[in-house]
Amino acid sequence: MKCNRADVYQAAIGGCLADCGMAKLPPRLLNKRESLTADDYKEIHAHPIFSYKMIKDSSIIKDSVKVAVLEHHGRLDRRNTIMFKEKIHSLNLSSSS
Repeated sequence: MKCNRADVYQAAIGGCLADCGMAKLPPRLLNKRESLTADDYKEIHAHPIFSYKMIKDSSIIKDSVKVAVLEHHGRLDRRNTIMFKEKIHSLNLSSSS
């Protein structure tokens, strides 16, 4: 896949911002020492939505990167994902696909 410099920068920005939504999770969850419960996992799995909401109005981030941030834990086979979309965006930053 050939990318121009601007696309590489946008992907880097997306990678840096993908988990910024973790800051919206309660400290009790982030600092928890015992095993996470099913409800804890549900809260943690919402962080891509929080990340997206934090950057969605930015004019310097391309829409494709915003979608990649939203879908960064999505998988091509749709397992273990809270996103149910017809198509995973082509600039997905997920390492799990």
